[in-house]
Amino acid sequence: MELAPDLQLPSIPEVTLRALDACQRDEHYRTISDIVAVDTALVARILALANSALYRPETPIRSVEQALLRLGLRRFHTLLLTAALRQLLFELGGDQWQQLRDFWRHSLTTALTAKALATLTRYQEPDEAFMLGMLHNIGELIAIKTPG
Repeated sequence: MELAPDLQLPSIPEVTLRALDACQRDEHYRTISDIVAVDTALVARILALANSALYRPETPIRSVEQALLRLGLRRFHTLLLTAALRQLLFELGGDQWQQLRDFWRHSLTTALTAKALATLTRYQEPDEAFMLGMLHNIGELIAIKTPG
């Protein structure tokens, strides 16, 4: 059986939230990997990223803990946020895609501007500014998803 390469499996929301919380509290890699290990979709995403050509692994990564060590907490945190946002997109209707496209365009523009300003002002975490720019209007995404 062959799976489509772009198949997006849904994650368990509770696991995603617990893992995000553990990242925020700077928990040990082992603790975070234990949380994530119960969610097949998250494990698949993490291992796929850690073994991707982006990281040019000499040896394949075969555990969540190894993947977390390779990716680092910041990149892993971003992966978790992406998984959480994807959950919102699974049930969109056809008429909502235009709104979604506009939302992402606005969010990306804001994120790039925030990162540029953070860099210009020598803010220590420009990637954090980028992420905050992406998430600044998350309520709109929820509104798009919620039938009104």
